Amino acid sequence: MKRPGSRDETVETRQIPEDDFVAERTKLLGSSLSECEFNFNQSVEIQNELPQSKKSVYLVQSRESVQRPLLLASVMDSDFQAHLSSISALASQGAEFICSQVANAHRTHDPDIASGGSRDGFESVKGSNVLSFSVAEIGQIVAQAPTPSQVRLDVGDGRKLAEFALATGFTSVLGGSPLGILDLPVSLAVDSVHNWQYVERLVGAYEARNVDVLRAFKTVSESPIVPPSVAISQLVLNSLFAAEQGARHLLLIVASNLHLCQDVATVRVVKRLAGEYAERYGFNTEIYSGFQIWNGPYPSNESDVSAILVLGAITAALSGSHVVDVPTNGQIGPLSTLTSRDIIHMTKASLVIESMQKYPDSSALHLEESLIEAESRCLLDSLLNAGEGSLPSALESAVKSENLSIPVPGLVPSSKYAVPIRDNTGAVRFFNTASLPFSQEIKDFNKECVAKRVESGSWNYEYEAVLWDTSAGQFLTKSISELAFN
Repeated sequence: MKRPGSRDETVETRQIPEDDFVAERTKLLGSSLSECEFNFNQSVEIQNELPQSKKSVYLVQSRESVQRPLLLASVMDSDFQAHLSSISALASQGAEFICSQVANAHRTHDPDIASGGSRDGFESVKGSNVLSFSVAEIGQIVAQAPTPSQVRLDVGDGRKLAEFALATGFTSVLGGSPLGILDLPVSLAVDSVHNWQYVERLVGAYEARNVDVLRAFKTVSESPIVPPSVAISQLVLNSLFAAEQGARHLLLIVASNLHLCQDVATVRVVKRLAGEYAERYGFNTEIYSGFQIWNGPYPSNESDVSAILVLGAITAALSGSHVVDVPTNGQIGPLSTLTSRDIIHMTKASLVIESMQKYPDSSALHLEESLIEAESRCLLDSLLNAGEGSLPSALESAVKSENLSIPVPGLVPSSKYAVPIRDNTGAVRFFNTASLPFSQEIKDFNKECVAKRVESGSWNYEYEAVLWDTSAGQFLTKSISELAFN
């Protein structure tokens, strides 16, 4: 196996040995192991008995023949009956893939208010993913959902939640990586990497038993816009870490920067680089790409919201994404009267119109891809080499250095972190590269982009443009027609 930073050096992959995994699993689940739902043979039977329509990997793979992304929607209701109702409603409205958030991190669990079942006795550990529902209720989600079920892990200890979800028939796991999180305590960062490694080993254990599990990751950032190379580096590192433990089917979801050409280039590059780096390590993976319509605040004007939805759907279709992550009305905000039905219908109609089409090759697209790829390779090779051949060490280094964390400028010292800014075309560049290991050529290119942006606008100083581009409130106070990038 080849280390990405040097084709002449080899690395040893370090999958958790079966005996060590079983020992940790026994300690983690304790008496729960005696229950049938946590017996691997029973769990594999449950997974194998699911109809094809509920298997995430099968459904994602089917998109390649119809060339239209799956619609992924999320349900976050903490009340169980409301959660089930939301799933049924979204499915009836056209959602084809549903992600359930059934736990929250950083919450102390009080066993006195637990309602029985395996929900009792959860540790009050900082960073735990604490269940909102009992294990039996989690199983009911799968039973009643007409679509494949994905469970979302929060940063922290998601081991039990992953165990419970996969044992009851969930076929996809999203998130759980500490990459991109700001100000994560060092001790929690180390624990998070270990706990995350266990989750990937669990996914690998199912894969080894011929159960396909779709392991999904999204870009994590506090800023609504993220330089593509940072997003890609997060996702490729996540995919390598998962693949080392046996995960095979990887869905990598990038968030929109509201720039069609750059977003298409980002989707294409992340799939290509994830496959290339996995091959260098000798991992047997299948990489799928996803596109999140928008990760920032939404405007209060419904016409502007509609514009973002349509642009996101068109970008997902033209980029060849397997999945498009659509917001629900609760995610858009209380000021909007758009229903989830409106959102899904608008997105799906746009996908149908654009189906069978791809973004045309052009010099602008090729230039954007080459720029993104060059930056991404600098980041990835530096971080992987810092781990000296160990992926867990590389991940711990990345988490501690916060090199892949993008803050909201104005809330943190601008010299400590890389800070994004739009150029005069609206593409996202670096205002400040901080300690990122870029070549001088890349740094100079970004400086030129900043200079052109400032020259073309009415800014009093460069950082004023940064604050405008990354302001969490700009969409809430302006209509899109007033939001000029210059």
